[in-house]
Amino acid sequence: MELITQSRWPQLLKDKHIIVVVFYDEDQAESKKMLKQLESEFDPALKNFPDAIAVKVSIPDNPDLVKRLNVNIPPTLIMFHHGEEVKQLVKILEPGQNQRDRILKSYKYMTDDLVALVKNLQRLSKK
Repeated sequence: MELITQSRWPQLLKDKHIIVVVFYDEDQAESKKMLKQLESEFDPALKNFPDAIAVKVSIPDNPDLVKRLNVNIPPTLIMFHHGEEVKQLVKILEPGQNQRDRILKSYKYMTDDLVALVKNLQRLSKK
């Protein structure tokens, strides 16, 4: 996954039809866990979708972009289609759920769900 900065953001929105962005904090364990799964499973799956890309944005290093997109909790995943936000996923801890359960349950089917969303957006683009 390519690391994107706020200076590259406008051009990225123009160049790609489908963008999956992970806003992360490298000092946070859950951010590392999400990035690891996306880089090992989702990023390779995107090779079948030439008009889609997955990128990452460091929250501490890009405060203006983070504020503009209303990202409050790392990790946050936002999907864009033709420059417009279509989906935002933020993992929120349920009452009584410990941190370990949250991580294991949150990411178990994430790759399959994201690939399905990309397929649907790609179909919409062809219509």
